[in-house]
Formats: sequence, structure tokens, C-alpha cells
Amino acid sequence: MPFFIATMSHPRLTGMPFRSGFPIFAAPDRATVATLVAADPFAVEEFVESLAITQRNPLSGVFGAEFSGHLRGLLTPLPPGI
Repeated sequence: MPFFIATMSHPRLTGMPFRSGFPIFAAPDRATVATLVAADPFAVEEFVESLAITQRNPLSGVFGAEFSGHLRGLLTPLPPGI
């Protein structure tokens, strides 16, 4: 299943510093992530100043096992475990 990172910025509220959130989603498509983000309390209250949803292909780390084996620009997938 694809991974997406939603970058959300919240405006400065009285007495509060500028905030950003970077939740990671495993979802079938970008539209599903947009629906989930729309239900976020900050989005519901219209406190999200900017939003970007980016699909990611993890190479390593905690989600490394989810790597698709495909890298942009390669004609064939990489072998498993690389």
C-alpha cells in the first residue's frame, strides 16, 4: 500500500507559535488521505493554513520493508532486500 506524508501548517494563534504537522498515512490513494485530513480537528475548524500531500516510497527505516522496489528513472525494479 502506498505511503503519503501530509504537511499541514497551522496559523499563529494568539499566544501560540507557528505549528506544522507531518502525519504519515498508508492509504490506497491520495484522495483517501485528503478525506482523512479533512476530518482532522484543525481542518474542521479551518485552522489549516497550507496543505501538501506527497506520496513516498520508503527505502529504509521503520517503513523500509514496504519499499516497492521501484525507483524513478529505473527501467526494472530493484531486487528485494536492497
